[in-house]
Amino acid sequence: MIVDFIKVSRFSDTKLKQFSINEASFSLNPQQHLAVLGKNEAGTSDLIKLLSGSIQPTSGKILRYDASSAHLGDASTFHRELTGEENIRFMCKLYGATAKHIIPEVASLTGLGKVLKKRVKSYAPPQRRKIALALPLFLDVKMYIIDDGFGGIGHPDAQFSERYSQLLKQKSQEKTLIIRSNNLPLLKSYTIAAVIVKDGGKVIFKDTLEKGLEESNDINN
Repeated sequence: MIVDFIKVSRFSDTKLKQFSINEASFSLNPQQHLAVLGKNEAGTSDLIKLLSGSIQPTSGKILRYDASSAHLGDASTFHRELTGEENIRFMCKLYGATAKHIIPEVASLTGLGKVLKKRVKSYAPPQRRKIALALPLFLDVKMYIIDDGFGGIGHPDAQFSERYSQLLKQKSQEKTLIIRSNNLPLLKSYTIAAVIVKDGGKVIFKDTLEKGLEESNDINN
């Protein structure tokens, strides 16, 4: 396994002692592709953060076994005063990656080329998004996280989207993949199992996406 939840709870409101996640217990295996479902938006968001390690539980234990992760499409960490290349180098240092190999890969996939030498503050949002989507695919991590809170994996550049989808399909075969979304075609294309967050923070794990969809009615057809 790669992550093991043991009676994990997280308060959404510490004063009122309301739970976003309430005594969740389930295990996530290597190369498992998991959909995160539910109307409890705070709960599904916190579950993603708990899985990635960006927040800690209020109670319970999360055991990790080399569960390094990267969010696909999250440009919130980019520094506006740095160039695209400088931001990539910084992220590579955080992940122990070699920037001189990764920068050409990102440039090739995104088609940005010389734009990467300009400051991020000059970028149009679709340009930042291309980097945020592409960079994680070249980092040595065990887990990819796709969160609709960061726009999922969609992009207005159709040619880029096609190249990106092909590469993500290839790369994700060797990764654990977690997707929080109500986009049914996306979930059916990438995920196999599901975890559903109910009101009150109750978490239910299902070993197939079909069973997860039966448990949750919050998916768009």
